Amino acid sequence: MLILGLAHAEVRQLDQAVAAGHAALAGSRPAWPTMVLAKRLDRVLASNFVDARQTAEYHARFLEASSLQDGRELAPTAP
Repeated sequence: MLILGLAHAEVRQLDQAVAAGHAALAGSRPAWPTMVLAKRLDRVLASNFVDARQTAEYHARFLEASSLQDGRELAPTAP
Protein backbone atom coordinates (compact mmCIF):
# COMPACT_ATOMS: atom_id res chain seq x y z
CA MET A 1 0.00 0.00 0.00
CA LEU A 2 2.77 2.45 0.84
CA ILE A 3 4.59 1.89 -2.41
CA LEU A 4 1.32 2.67 -4.16
CA GLY A 5 0.97 5.75 -1.95
CA LEU A 6 4.46 6.91 -2.91
CA ALA A 7 3.66 6.43 -6.58
CA HIS A 8 0.49 8.52 -6.22
CA ALA A 9 2.39 11.24 -4.35
CA GLU A 10 5.04 11.45 -7.05
CA VAL A 11 2.40 12.12 -9.72
CA ARG A 12 0.66 14.69 -7.48
CA GLN A 13 -2.39 12.57 -6.56
CA LEU A 14 -2.70 13.68 -2.94
CA ASP A 15 -5.98 12.02 -1.98
CA GLN A 16 -4.96 8.63 -3.34
CA ALA A 17 -1.52 8.86 -1.71
CA VAL A 18 -2.95 9.70 1.69
CA ALA A 19 -5.66 7.04 1.43
CA ALA A 20 -3.03 4.37 0.72
CA GLY A 21 -0.92 5.62 3.63
CA HIS A 22 -3.81 5.53 6.06
CA ALA A 23 -4.77 2.04 4.90
CA ALA A 24 -1.22 0.80 5.46
CA LEU A 25 -1.14 2.23 8.98
CA ALA A 26 -4.57 0.89 9.93
CA GLY A 27 -3.15 -2.09 11.82
CA SER A 28 -2.68 -2.08 15.56
CA ARG A 29 1.13 -2.24 15.42
CA PRO A 30 2.70 -1.76 12.00
CA ALA A 31 5.84 -3.75 11.29
CA TRP A 32 9.22 -2.09 10.96
CA PRO A 33 9.35 -2.22 7.11
CA THR A 34 5.91 -0.62 6.99
CA MET A 35 7.12 2.21 9.18
CA VAL A 36 10.19 2.80 7.00
CA LEU A 37 7.98 3.27 3.94
CA ALA A 38 5.46 5.28 5.96
CA LYS A 39 8.26 7.65 6.97
CA ARG A 40 9.28 8.05 3.34
CA LEU A 41 5.67 8.81 2.34
CA ASP A 42 5.47 11.36 5.15
CA ARG A 43 8.55 13.12 3.76
CA VAL A 44 7.27 13.11 0.17
CA LEU A 45 3.88 14.47 1.22
CA ALA A 46 5.55 17.16 3.31
CA SER A 47 7.66 18.31 0.39
CA ASN A 48 5.06 17.99 -2.38
CA PHE A 49 1.94 19.13 -0.50
CA VAL A 50 3.25 21.49 2.17
CA ASP A 51 0.02 23.24 3.20
CA ALA A 52 -2.50 20.47 2.54
CA ARG A 53 -4.78 19.40 5.37
CA GLN A 54 -4.40 15.79 4.25
CA THR A 55 -0.63 16.02 4.70
CA ALA A 56 -1.06 17.18 8.29
CA GLU A 57 -3.57 14.41 8.98
CA TYR A 58 -1.27 11.74 7.57
CA HIS A 59 1.67 13.13 9.54
CA ALA A 60 -0.36 12.90 12.75
CA ARG A 61 -1.30 9.29 11.96
CA PHE A 62 2.32 8.48 11.13
CA LEU A 63 3.47 9.89 14.48
CA GLU A 64 0.79 7.90 16.27
CA ALA A 65 1.89 4.69 14.54
CA SER A 66 5.53 5.53 15.27
CA SER A 67 4.77 5.70 18.98
CA LEU A 68 3.64 2.06 18.78
CA GLN A 69 7.14 0.97 17.85
CA ASP A 70 8.19 0.91 21.54
CA GLY A 71 10.93 3.48 21.08
CA ARG A 72 12.71 1.51 18.37
CA GLU A 73 14.33 3.82 15.86
CA LEU A 74 13.48 3.57 12.22
CA ALA A 75 16.33 2.64 9.93
CA PRO A 76 17.63 5.59 7.94
CA THR A 77 16.13 6.00 4.49
CA ALA A 78 17.56 7.71 1.46
CA PRO A 79 15.94 11.07 0.69
